[in-house]
Amino acid sequence: MSHEPSASFEEFWRDYLLRHRRPWTRRLHALGTAGAVAVGAYALVRRRPRVLWLAPVLQHGLAWVGHRFVEHNSAWEQADLRHPLWSLRADLRLLRTTLTGALEAEMARATAGGAASAAPDDEPDLAEQSEPTHDPHGVN
Repeated sequence: MSHEPSASFEEFWRDYLLRHRRPWTRRLHALGTAGAVAVGAYALVRRRPRVLWLAPVLQHGLAWVGHRFVEHNSAWEQADLRHPLWSLRADLRLLRTTLTGALEAEMARATAGGAASAAPDDEPDLAEQSEPTHDPHGVN
């Protein structure tokens, strides 16, 4: 991960993914972003702008939990503060790629650049697990 300012959104996206390596961090981010979008839609449809305060609290609260207790890194990276709109765009892209199933390919591309020093996943992704073999003795 670079601590230099990102020159493009794609560079920012790669660094963003490298700060969200663990599956539970990504799940908490996606859940928080989906919740914030739902709160925003509710406020718009029901004409209740007073509930909008809940959107960033929900999104940032779940993201903070993921970074603090799962990923063990800072939720407030300098890159996010330099590019708040790119950070929002990355959160929405994480949600979209999670929902469409494209996130694992994005993660593979991001980590292919030789990021061996980063923390390993705290759990294997389901896509990486092989099918269980049949045990004729019923031990499986």
